Parts: sequence; structure tokens; C-alpha cells
Amino acid sequence: MFKLSKNTTVYVFCPAKTITGGPEALHQLCDAINMQGGNAKMVYVHYGTEEIVKSGKPLQYQMYCTSAATEIEDKETNIAVVPEIWPHLLAKYEKIQKAVWWLSVNYLREEKVLEDKNFQHLYQSVYAREFLTFKQVQSPLQLNDYVNVPVKKKSKNNRRSVTTLRKALN
Repeated sequence: MFKLSKNTTVYVFCPAKTITGGPEALHQLCDAINMQGGNAKMVYVHYGTEEIVKSGKPLQYQMYCTSAATEIEDKETNIAVVPEIWPHLLAKYEKIQKAVWWLSVNYLREEKVLEDKNFQHLYQSVYAREFLTFKQVQSPLQLNDYVNVPVKKKSKNNRRSVTTLRKALN
């Protein structure tokens, strides 16, 4: 489990300028933390060089409440979340709490992360949970993303309320 304080910052590492399900889920995580009063920041990483870049939020993800960080404060109360492709990016940090979010299991580069006790393992699918169970990873935590439903503008005569829309989705 994570140690949290009122000053915890969650750094969510994400491929810069990439539009797929994984990066969207990472933006949703950051958005959900911020919308609930937490402090989360996107850390955009250039996929080819693995360097942190200043910007990288695709236009398609502008609706998510996120901001970017280029510096990570390495302290015990902060958390760094990386997708399964990049656990090695956290090797230089000694104090920060580390998590690998298994958005997929197909892109695992280094199996040693499965045995590293410094990482909390997060998953979103049954497939990833079963993989972690098979690999005997202790106490993985489930995170969920959500479906982004684009809202079309309607005329005033044909407008549905947000409450009606929420009831229909539940």
C-alpha cells in the first residue's frame, strides 16, 4: 500500500503525444486524482529517447484535468506510476514510492520488475491480474479507467439533462 500525506504528488509517466488506450487511461488516472482533490501530474516521456519532455498532451485528451511536470521530487510521500514498458525509468529515484500499472502484459521488457519489492503492481484487466497471479506478484491493486463518451451538442428543444444522461449510463 501507499503512504499518503496531504502533500503527496502522484507523477504519472506517459508516452508523449501518443493516442491509444494506455495513454488515455494514464490521463484518466491523473484526472481522477485531481478531480478528487489530490495532486497528480503527467510526466511526458519521448518514446524513442525515453527523455522527459515539457509537453506531450494530445489535443484529444484536453478534456482531462492534468498538468505536466518535468521534474520529479524524490521524496517518501510522493508516488511515481509508470506503464509496464518503463519501470527502469524509476531506477534513479531512491525515496519515491514506485508503481507499475499493467495496462497490458504484452510489452513487458524486463521480468525482474515482477520480483522487485520496491514496486507496487497495479492492473486494470482480468488478463493482467491473471498474469500477475501466475507470476506470483504479491498484493496487486486494481485500477480502472473509464469510457470517454463524446457529447454531441443538441438544440435547446432536444437537450437531455446531465442527471438523465447519468441515470442512463448507470
